[in-house]
Amino acid sequence: MWKIGIEVLPEYRHLGLASYLVNNLTFEILNRGCVPTYDVISSHIASQRVAYRVGYYPAFVTDWRVDFKDYETGANR
Repeated sequence: MWKIGIEVLPEYRHLGLASYLVNNLTFEILNRGCVPTYDVISSHIASQRVAYRVGYYPAFVTDWRVDFKDYETGANR
């Protein structure tokens, strides 16, 4: 599996560049015999829209900003 992530400079946003690049990267990865994935944080709506335009859909959700440290030690029981 190859993870796709993209960042577009502010002066080039809203031109369809992200969708174009993600689409091309997706087909390039497929042509290499790998499975493309698109990783986006749940609060980044613009990036989610790019993913949907190209054909990606949510398969699972994680939130790396959550700190479960206190729950692991049982401090909040």
